[in-house]
Amino acid sequence: MRELLDAGVDLYAVGLQGHLYAYFEETTAYDYPRFAAFVHELGELGVRVFITEFDVSDEWLIRQGKEAKDRDAWVAEQYRAFLGEVLQVPAVEAVITWQLADKYSWLRARAPVRPLPFDDALRPKPAFHALREALAAAPAR
Repeated sequence: MRELLDAGVDLYAVGLQGHLYAYFEETTAYDYPRFAAFVHELGELGVRVFITEFDVSDEWLIRQGKEAKDRDAWVAEQYRAFLGEVLQVPAVEAVITWQLADKYSWLRARAPVRPLPFDDALRPKPAFHALREALAAAPAR
C-alpha cells in the first residue's frame, strides 16, 4: 500500500474480505487485535477500509457434531470479537455481510452452515444480536 501511494496511485479505499472459519479457530486462534492493528495502519495511510463479504462458517463444527445452538453461539462470539476490534478503527467505514440469511449463503453448497445474522426463515440469530451490539459500541463516525 505504501509503495502504491508513494508511486502516486490514487488509492482511496480497500475492501478486506471477512470470511472466518471455525476450522482455523479450532487449530489456531484468530488474532483479531493484530488484524485491527493492520487495519489501523491502513487508516494511517489515509485509506478508507470496508470489511466485505463478512460471514463466519461453522462447517467444521458441524463435522464435529455440534448442535445448531452451540454453533450459533460460536458464530456470534466471532462476530462480537472480530467486530469489537475492527470497529474501533476509525478508517473502517462499513461492514457488509455476504448475504443476510443462511439459506442464501454461498457456503451452503458444501454444508448446512449458519454463518449469517438471520436463519433460513429470516429470523434474527445470536449473530444478529452480536452484530447489533458491536455496531452500537463502535465509536461514532
